Amino acid sequence: MNKMIHTDNAKNILAVDDDVVGLAVGGSWLTDQIDEFSDLDLILVTKERISGDKNQMLAYARRFCNSVADKQRLDIRQFS
Repeated sequence: MNKMIHTDNAKNILAVDDDVVGLAVGGSWLTDQIDEFSDLDLILVTKERISGDKNQMLAYARRFCNSVADKQRLDIRQFS
């Protein structure tokens, strides 16, 4: 997995969104244990809380997807 391509894509998409405060990584990338089977855990911080609205969370996630296969693998977890 080329993690930099995915994160640069996400960064470019979010750069024009005034509601976005920041983007962070987590999981195996953060612990430097990423391998070819790893997913990419991105943490999105927005001005307004969206974690209670799965549709809003999915809308953001879909903006990062490059293929139908990616869209089918979306895994949205809600944080309070």
